[in-house]
Amino acid sequence: MPDSTAGRTAADFARAAFTRQKVAAKRRGYRPGQEGWKKRKTEPRDEAELSGARHDVRDPVLASRVMKSLFGDMGWQDELSVGSVTARWPEIVGADVAEHARIEKFEDKVLVLRASSTAWANQLVILRSSLMKRLADEVGEGVVEAIHIMPPTGGRSFKRGRYSVPGKGPGDTWG
Repeated sequence: MPDSTAGRTAADFARAAFTRQKVAAKRRGYRPGQEGWKKRKTEPRDEAELSGARHDVRDPVLASRVMKSLFGDMGWQDELSVGSVTARWPEIVGADVAEHARIEKFEDKVLVLRASSTAWANQLVILRSSLMKRLADEVGEGVVEAIHIMPPTGGRSFKRGRYSVPGKGPGDTWG
């Protein structure tokens, strides 16, 4: 009986073995040519696997919606509102007011402002209700429950020259 392997090279044997494996894989339901030869699905897809015109959990979601959900779940909404007020202060109250009213602190829903002068402190007292309304419109109702206005820091100094006498100053005028 003649030998069928005569004249064949190792590459011929490998090619024949590969062809046999490919045919066997097709019979078992595998797709040749795909990465890892994934098993072909012969059964129809379940309705939950299909993505169509209806809402699906795999649909893309806006990053802002995901962040709002995260902040709400973690309880960071108040801190985010505080940051929003301080970052957008000139935009919320206007350039003139922001120039003369600096945010000192914001805690326990109380906004503490430092006025640049006594006149601006009085003006801020007058504007307090409109500032509260503007803040409620911009960052939400209940984020700021009160505004406390502080006078300017420093004050007048009575020290003149190199040497000075300790105390408040002339008692009859400034005492």
